[in-house]
Amino acid sequence: MTPDQRTAFSAAQDRTLRDGLALTPAERVALAESLWQEFSRLIPRRAPFTVSFATFEDYWRWQDRANIEQLERIRNLREERAP
Repeated sequence: MTPDQRTAFSAAQDRTLRDGLALTPAERVALAESLWQEFSRLIPRRAPFTVSFATFEDYWRWQDRANIEQLERIRNLREERAP
C-alpha cells in the first residue's frame, strides 16, 4: 500500500465508522460477508478460519503477504505449464 493510499484509508476510518453505525443489522451482515469474501479471495479453500487484526498495520502486513503468496502460486502454475 502506498503512503497516499494509507493516508486515504486513515482519513476514511471515521467516515466509515459513522456510516457503519448507521447501517441496519441486515446491511451490516451483508457488508461483513462482502469483507470476508475480500479477505479470503487469495486463500485456497481448505477449512474455516478466523482472521483478526489488532491494528491496521497488522491488516496491511497480512494483505501484503497474501498478495505475495498469490503471485508465487501464479508463477508456479506458469512454470508447470511452460513447455
